[in-house]
Amino acid sequence: MNPGEQLSLFDKFPASGPNSRNRFLLDRLYKQILWAAFSDLEEEQFRPRLRILHAILSIPSALSVRTTAQFDPAFSENLVEIVVSDLYAVLYIQGNKIYSYHSSFPDFIFDSKRSRFKFEGPGGRRWTADMSCGKDTRLGFTQRLVEIEMAERRNRHEETKLQTPPD
Repeated sequence: MNPGEQLSLFDKFPASGPNSRNRFLLDRLYKQILWAAFSDLEEEQFRPRLRILHAILSIPSALSVRTTAQFDPAFSENLVEIVVSDLYAVLYIQGNKIYSYHSSFPDFIFDSKRSRFKFEGPGGRRWTADMSCGKDTRLGFTQRLVEIEMAERRNRHEETKLQTPPD
């Protein structure tokens, strides 16, 4: 399925509650998009990129590329941008913030029954891909975001103290 066909199929779905036929087609579309983005990766490339996807989707508000890169030592701003670029059909960056085009994509990823499927990787290696992001993982990313924001506040406070002349 090329990007034009993907967009055409995607446009057929209502903003809320697809019926079972639509859900089947939507799931098929999302599996195709994920396969295109992840199927050529080796295991050591696959895991960090999947975790980046999970980090992006776990936080309901848009994250910056920089903040997303701080979630895990294996992440970098460049890698976050690569993941978003590879998933251009479902994610985009605007004003250095990462957005999902449609709320049905996080719903798909958060449902372990829908986001598990057969994959064929490099060299014809076949395996079952579990692309799902469970509640514990989402909670972990939320807690990590709080830690990042608190550290940034402390740093700003320290910078302000250093810039304030002594009495």
